[in-house]
Amino acid sequence: MESLQYRFRAWPWVASNKSASGGMIKVYAALRFPFPMGFPGMPIDGPVRGVVFLVDLIGSGSDTRMDVKVIHEAEGPMYHGASRRVLDALDPIEDPLALEWREKCRAVLSLPRLAVGSDVVFDPPVTVGGSSISRATFQGRGVFLSAAPDRFPFRIGRDFLAHLRHSGRMGMVIA
Repeated sequence: MESLQYRFRAWPWVASNKSASGGMIKVYAALRFPFPMGFPGMPIDGPVRGVVFLVDLIGSGSDTRMDVKVIHEAEGPMYHGASRRVLDALDPIEDPLALEWREKCRAVLSLPRLAVGSDVVFDPPVTVGGSSISRATFQGRGVFLSAAPDRFPFRIGRDFLAHLRHSGRMGMVIA
């Protein structure tokens, strides 16, 4: 996290957390607005708002470049992995998209964590590699093992997994 904060050192970070899935790093931050884009010493006394940075590292070695997309909470980001620390640092807001984003992030935080070995059911089934899967066993770190007869492993990214759980499309099965 320090390296990303160093790259954006002109930005007034209040709190942040990051997650990675699908080759993309997502940084959730609480930033004080307006921020001094290149104007050191400029007074910063605006509200603290939520921001999602989508960071994609392209290339390798000395040819690596970083593409960054910044999504303000008022734009209704579809990523809901902000930590409680980030959400608690935000100032009140009346924007409906921002309120909806905050609510979805808190809903994801309130979901119980899946235990390794948990059997889950997907309703309706999810499609992975052309196969329709309605039941699987959680292996940890986003990896599931499909139910018989195939028994192949597949990965679900953290944000999509949170979406499935929050929308009620995935439930735990007591075996």
